[in-house]
Amino acid sequence: MVLALSNKQARHVVLYLQGLSHPPHVKQSLDDLYKLICQMGFVQVDSIQWVERAQHMTLFARNQTYRPKHLKKLIEKDRLLFEGWTHDASIVPAEFYPYWRHRFDRQNARLRKSFIHWQGEGFLDHCDDLLELIAEKGAIRSRDLEKPARDGPQQMWQWHDGKAALEFLWRSGKLAISGRDGFQKVYNMTERALPDRNLAARVSKAEFIDWACCSALDRLGFATPSDIARYWGLVSIAEVREWLSHQDSSKVISLEVETANNSKPKPFIARADIED
Repeated sequence: MVLALSNKQARHVVLYLQGLSHPPHVKQSLDDLYKLICQMGFVQVDSIQWVERAQHMTLFARNQTYRPKHLKKLIEKDRLLFEGWTHDASIVPAEFYPYWRHRFDRQNARLRKSFIHWQGEGFLDHCDDLLELIAEKGAIRSRDLEKPARDGPQQMWQWHDGKAALEFLWRSGKLAISGRDGFQKVYNMTERALPDRNLAARVSKAEFIDWACCSALDRLGFATPSDIARYWGLVSIAEVREWLSHQDSSKVISLEVETANNSKPKPFIARADIED
């Protein structure tokens, strides 16, 4: 028999798993903030600022004693968090870094092709030089690099070659972001921005796929294969379907969720402990 969840129950599950149903005025320690981000999985970083930047609004919505300086400390001083790429630039627990190594390996060729398409091959000339410079001199920002003049009109998204090289090296795992100066990324060698224990850890491909699927479902509660694949942006829908084909009822179950408009209930995959 397929378990059925009312629409109200389903909404409460999502709110609970995403940290939105906890008391919002209980004093939040640094450890509490770290645990919240681990519970959510990641917090998207956004440059848009009407009231405050999006990452701070996201965390404040869950606890109104949150302060941006605490997030900065967890990233820059304690190095418990790092900036990685999910579906966009995000703040991620450093303990998840071994799984991001698989992302780097999987996407580097496509990333290289995309950057060449956007920038031309010129930016690649800067990559090795920048790695040597940062290894010798320390962290830099893109504005520390000379910006050569470009001929003709420039698109708003176009970067100078130095900035493009820094972004490529970061998104391919060669560099890390050790902090922010205002909202400017500060790029550094990865080993200077992450704890040794997280850099040294390795996981197999099977462990990586299992973690990506389990951890997404843990944070969603119930989902389609597409939802699971999109949560982190680490695995394909085909890999999720293959993973599901090997799971038994102790790990995942089938579920139907009542819709908001009383149309036909929607089928999902759920955590086996979703009733709890």
